[in-house]
Amino acid sequence: MLLTLRFLNLVNTRNGKILLCCDGASFGNPSNAGTGVVFRDSRSNCIGALSRGLGICLNFLEKIIAILLSLEHAFSKGWERVWVVSESQPIIKAFRLQKLPWYVRSRWDRVKDRFQSILFPSMYREVNFATDHMVKSGAHLGQGSLEVYDGRPPFLPKLELPHYVYYRFR
Repeated sequence: MLLTLRFLNLVNTRNGKILLCCDGASFGNPSNAGTGVVFRDSRSNCIGALSRGLGICLNFLEKIIAILLSLEHAFSKGWERVWVVSESQPIIKAFRLQKLPWYVRSRWDRVKDRFQSILFPSMYREVNFATDHMVKSGAHLGQGSLEVYDGRPPFLPKLELPHYVYYRFR
């Protein structure tokens, strides 16, 4: 079965929303893990990116930390309206319903009230390849290491485009 996918149409987004494309990855479960985030403006321009090494971590937790880290960074930049996307449906559902594990609940409670709006749409991996590149970079970093880029990092080969059709085969 062939599915066609479109990247989120941000060109029609108003009110200065910033897209936070988040993900986490590891070399096993548990294993050395990292997170990656790509920040996009309402015209789909890459306005920043980050990667962070997490050390030994479970798959579920690395994806939660990716979202929390992206929100904390967005707040530090003064962005008050954000879309947080991830390919992980269970993680997005947990944030939408505010049913997070107890060990990250206080961090979520501190960050969520700092924003005027936070939306949690989900996205397929095939339309989130720039973030996958940042995550792999993060998984190779040591625990606690953080790389932050203003603008598009020079090593990011390409970005997802609005109005472009991507394919997924099942």
